[in-house]
This record gives sequence, structure tokens and C-alpha cells, in this order.
Amino acid sequence: MVWLVCCIVAVMLIISCDCGKKKSYPIQAKSERGIITDRNGIVLVTNDSVMLSDSAGTVIARSYPHPIAAQLIGHLGEAAQIDIDDDEDYSLGDIIGKTGVEKYYDKILRGERGVPGKNLKLTIDYELQKFGEELMEGLDGSIVAIEPSTGEVLCMVSSPTYNPRLLSGDSTSSNLLSLQQDSLMPLYNRSVMGLYPPGGVFKAAQGLVFLQEDIISAQTRYPCERGFENDELNIWCHGHSSPLTLAEALGTDCNGYFCHGHLDMMDNGKYEMVQKALEKWRDYIVSLGFGYKLGIDLPNEKRGLIPNASFYDKACKGQWSGSTIINNALGQGEVLATPLQLANLSATIANRGYYRIPHVVKEIQGGTIDAKYAVVKYTKVSRNAYEAIINGMQLSATRGTCRALSKLPIESCGVSGTATLKGNDHSVFIGFAPIHNPRIAVAVYVVNGVREAKYAAPIGGLVMEKFLKK
Repeated sequence: MVWLVCCIVAVMLIISCDCGKKKSYPIQAKSERGIITDRNGIVLVTNDSVMLSDSAGTVIARSYPHPIAAQLIGHLGEAAQIDIDDDEDYSLGDIIGKTGVEKYYDKILRGERGVPGKNLKLTIDYELQKFGEELMEGLDGSIVAIEPSTGEVLCMVSSPTYNPRLLSGDSTSSNLLSLQQDSLMPLYNRSVMGLYPPGGVFKAAQGLVFLQEDIISAQTRYPCERGFENDELNIWCHGHSSPLTLAEALGTDCNGYFCHGHLDMMDNGKYEMVQKALEKWRDYIVSLGFGYKLGIDLPNEKRGLIPNASFYDKACKGQWSGSTIINNALGQGEVLATPLQLANLSATIANRGYYRIPHVVKEIQGGTIDAKYAVVKYTKVSRNAYEAIINGMQLSATRGTCRALSKLPIESCGVSGTATLKGNDHSVFIGFAPIHNPRIAVAVYVVNGVREAKYAAPIGGLVMEKFLKK
């Protein structure tokens, strides 16, 4: 009798044991997910199929032959109640895109029941993306490179990053939790979500406005004796020749020049009052791609901040002047931008006055990308003004703060700067190459990068060289 009881217990234990059973994965309620490649057809994301027992069907686990661009590509996850509430096409147990391209193009990648999802070809260049991630290893910041003529994003690096393979397979849940709790925020796409003071590179945009409004000409000279002084204002600047032209001011990243230009616009009688002068300035800056979302095909893009007169009327109770907001002239103050917006500024200068909305998908299998990405967006600044700014960026590249570019085997130009946030200096760069018929425009932002020449400009130069010279 005891022997019989033991046998029954043993059988029950075997039946209840997971041994020998196939792994229970979340159900993929649709069909095989589309493959994602780079612009040259290199497969970045594909599928691993695992057959389930009973009637569960097939689950699709993502596979990463070339594990790059983790934040841009994004990851999958089980549909949460909030996803189901937002979209009646989702059901409990569905595996859907949660971030990045996987989320933005989820309906295209998922397909319909029994019909495979469509493949996507990205605008990203695998070799350039991989190289950019290597350059940024151990740093906090972003690299964004754009093809000026098309708006196609050639690389989008957000550092620190993570290996996308961590979010596919048995350990996805625990790995995701670990990444979410990481103080370095590797899941955070700094390129489209990071809001930073643009610093010295914003002076290129300032120069465009001043030229267009006839506040200055390309030959206008302003003094700068290691800084700018006006009444109680005292803004530091490093040593260089004085007075300077616009090109020389861009080449040396002069603070004094742009402080003078800013006050000459804000206090100009033709605008009647400082509020109207600021609104005129803001209209130009917004036309350059700042202050609002650009509309890239990625979720969670941030708009940045370009303050208007109402902002200061409220903040300063109506008591403010050009001097109050003078830090905006230096890309500091209340001005905030994403690295994507800075790269778009570079592309706009390269095109001498227009841009196309940046995007990361080049082709959709059997379909077309959104028509908005082919639309040309013209700024409110004339081509002549852009040529004057480019002259300054050339000077910067040959013997100014971006002179590291002079060592490259390509004719390039750029402008660098330092942005200060919470007492720390960040290194910033925008540039493009070749100067004529440009093929790549770049923005580099290195948080805590000491000063402008330390990291950003050399990194930007290497990215341009890698793309153009392989």
C-alpha cells in the first residue's frame, strides 16, 4: 500500500513539473514580424521562431545579427492595458513595439493575422553607426548625422547605449528592469529626447538672424576684450583679436560679438519695444527648426524651448529688457534644443536655406514612406546670409576652434562651442562636408566634455571622414 501511494505521488510530481515542457512565451497574436536592414541592406533585426505546445501558435523573438542603434531601433514587449486602451487592434498577450522604430512602425512590422509584416530599410549606415558608437564609448551624449539633400539620418548615436540582444529571449524582463534602473539611463534616446543648451554653435543661428534683419553685415566689427561689458553685465570670453568681423567671431567662438549683436537687435527702435523684437527673433529661430518637434519618425521626440515675449512677461512680471535675456545670444539662458535639431541646423546651413524633415526609414516593403519627408522646408533667411555664416565656419575649420578639421582629407567646415549646464561645461559641434554639394551634416554633443575643442569637433570630423572616405 505504501508502495502504491509513493508511485501515485511520483506520477503527480512528474505531471506538475516543467521538465520536458516547451518554454511558455507570450503569444504573438499576429504573424511573422518584418525584417529591418540598414540603408545598404545589412540585416540589423530579424526573427527567431519558437514553436509552442498546445494551441499557442508561434512566438517571434527578435534576433540582432549586428547589434547597433539600440535606442533608435527599439525593443518589443507584451501589450499593456494602456496600449490596448489606445488601440483596439491590440489584445492581451500581443507582442508589440514598445520604443523606437519598432513602436513607430509597429503596424507595418506586425502585419495582419496570417500575413507577414513588411520589411523596413533604414536610412542608417551600419558602418557609420558602429563607428559613432565606438567613438562615444564611455561618454555621455549624442552624435546625429544627416544627409542634407534628403533629410535621411545617416547615424544616430545615444551614449551610453546597450546591447539590444539583452531585450530578446528568456531574460528580457529582468534585463529590462536592470536597464530601467541604471542611473546612466541607457534606454534614453538622447538624440531626440535630450534637452540641452546649444551653447556656442547657436551663434550660427544668431548670425543668420542678425544678417537677415540688417542688424549687422558680414563686415560689421564689434570689440571683445576678453568679454562683454555693459552697465552691470560682464560676460567672459577667451583671448583673441579685437575687434572682429562675423566670420572671425564664429571662427573664435567669440561671446562679445554676439552679445553686441543681440542688444543691437533687442534695443532697436524699429521694433518699438523689446517684446516685438524678441518675437521677430523667435520667428526666425523657429523657421530654422527650433522650438517645435521636427517630426522625425520616432516616438517621444522633444520640442525644445525657444522662449517668447509672454514667457518673459510672466517670468519677469513685465520688467525685462535685452540685457535680461542676453544669455540667449550665446545659446544659453532659457534656450534648449535636442541634438537632432542641432544636426538639422547644420543640414540647413549646408543647403543654404532649406531642410527636409529628418527621418530614419528609407523604404517600406511594398509601400512608401510618408510624403512629408520629401517636402522642402525653407527658412526665413536668404541664401546670402548663409554664405556669410559658411565663411565663418570655414575659418573656424582652418585656423579657429575647429581647426582639427583642417587635418582631414576632405574640405569641411564647422563651428564649435561650450555649453554650461549645472556648473559643468559641455562640448558641442556642428559641421558639414564637402563644403560644396555637401553629403553629410553632423552634430555632436558631449556632456561634461570639458570645453569645446576637447571632444566634439574631433569626433565630428572623424564621423564625416568615415562616411565620405570609408
